[in-house]
Amino acid sequence: MPVDPNQVNATFDRLEEHLQTQLAAQDLEFSDIRFEREADIRYTMQLAEVSVPVSSGTISHEDVVLLSKSFEERYEQRFGKGSGFPDAGIQIITYRLRAVGCLPIRPQLPPFHDGSGAPVPRARRQVFLDVVRRWEETPIYHYLDLGVGDAISGPAVVEAPTTTVALPAGCNAVVDRLGNLSITY
Repeated sequence: MPVDPNQVNATFDRLEEHLQTQLAAQDLEFSDIRFEREADIRYTMQLAEVSVPVSSGTISHEDVVLLSKSFEERYEQRFGKGSGFPDAGIQIITYRLRAVGCLPIRPQLPPFHDGSGAPVPRARRQVFLDVVRRWEETPIYHYLDLGVGDAISGPAVVEAPTTTVALPAGCNAVVDRLGNLSITY
């Protein structure tokens, strides 16, 4: 710092062009595309980098000065008042750009089927639960048998085609309207 604003603009322009290409390759019509800019900044010769938002649009010399000040404020928030060392110099290490493509429709997710509220396990078997550090007779539920509102209390195991969920004693799980297994402890 101070870095040439033209260099900052050119870097973000290249990133934006790349992300525009990536979004176009998805072959979707977006109603809006938003770009979110960040820079990872640090004091020279330090390892601790701090992410700082970068304003959209063309960056001016004044914007570069504000970016530097924003870094120093965030650095002090994270590491404590007076912890910064501006005499060492300030470096931008990483330029980051996120693209968010908004679709013109709101997807409708299919409703998950209703449950009975008290599902019946398919089996019971000995399961080693790390929390209690012993084998324990445990009910085994199959995820595809569950429906909205079904509640399970641990210890229990829920088996699905893609994963297995172990619920130790004191854990509770409820199936929500989208079929998610919401777990509380």
